[in-house]
Amino acid sequence: DGWKLSNTVEGNFNGIRYYGFPEGSCSLDSTMQNEAIQQRYTQFGWKGGYNRIKNAENKSAFNGLGAGYYHFFDRFGNSENQMEVSADGQVNLSGSLLELGLNIEHFATQFDSISAISQSYTQLRLEPRLASQWQDFKFELGLNLGYNGYTIPIKGGSDGSFFVLPAFSANYTFVPSYLSAFAQWNGRIDNTSYSELSALNPYIYPSIQQNASKYNTFELGLKGRVTQKLAFQLSASYELVDGLPLFYRDPYYADSTGTPGFSVLYDNADLLKLRGELGYLSETWNFKANVEFIHYSMDRLEAPFHLPSFTAEFSGNYPINKKLRAGARANYVGSRTAFQSELNTSLESELKGFFDLGIEATYAYNDYLGATLFFDNLLAQRYQLWLGYPVVGFQAGLQLSYRF
Repeated sequence: DGWKLSNTVEGNFNGIRYYGFPEGSCSLDSTMQNEAIQQRYTQFGWKGGYNRIKNAENKSAFNGLGAGYYHFFDRFGNSENQMEVSADGQVNLSGSLLELGLNIEHFATQFDSISAISQSYTQLRLEPRLASQWQDFKFELGLNLGYNGYTIPIKGGSDGSFFVLPAFSANYTFVPSYLSAFAQWNGRIDNTSYSELSALNPYIYPSIQQNASKYNTFELGLKGRVTQKLAFQLSASYELVDGLPLFYRDPYYADSTGTPGFSVLYDNADLLKLRGELGYLSETWNFKANVEFIHYSMDRLEAPFHLPSFTAEFSGNYPINKKLRAGARANYVGSRTAFQSELNTSLESELKGFFDLGIEATYAYNDYLGATLFFDNLLAQRYQLWLGYPVVGFQAGLQLSYRF
């Protein structure tokens, strides 16, 4: 009937140890080794939708509904609940397409040990869009507008603000299917959650300060094909960020006592990015590669702690048979600044760049059940992704998936 009902149930568990002490440190004792430095993150949830199938013969102005709920908690009794509801529709207006999206997001974080910094965020967002085309020129004019509110006892209660941010994109085709230019200007507000931050860096402190971060991104680029199977994209972007989250660790951690975790700092920043992408897709195998250069201009802090100015990624996969597919990847992450060098001259403030190799094999038992076996850091390097935390050599993992 032109509609599709989808449901996804997810569950994730991650157990870690705060092992980032050097040998001989005054903090490295049996108590810290066995109990106090252990952390466990658990998350489970559901996401579903009822949406119109693209290209279906359905004249309804309503496109669909979506909803989701996630519950997250750690070993120390801290927890987080996230909820989201969305809806969107469209109307044809004399050759142009008017779209309207509605999104409501809410999450509440409860820190068991320090209830004073427990907090919640709610964002109500409307996304009107007008899309049209004139010959080889396509454009979309829109807005991200709404209200972002928070309740944080440590900041004195509840507050919030209205926002109006741009959502503009344009595309001009020089040679159909082979070369086009694009531009976009988008703005958004992201409310950083405990679950998102711990997924990026599991070694953060069990209770951290969250923040509403504002992003404004301008981007220009070219994209196209060299051949039918080989595609490319080149782009340059400038991003203004109010409240960029950064992970920071005390550079005197070797001489201190307590949990060797990371705090989260926020600073305003301007980011200039240059990015290149290349992709090859055939009937049997595919390959992707990208490189990115980033220049950071910070407002208060000395550097974008633990963020690289250069990254490169290469990946590809090949089908062994109808059910089994093999893949390989290679990543390079450039050097990163962990802290201001003058704070502790006896410790290297720059984390060296590293090269990581990985392989994987994916087996699809049927359309619903599958498994992926992966191996990372094949060179067994001891590089530091985070200050004081060298990677624990060769790694292997198994992922099971089931769709219904």
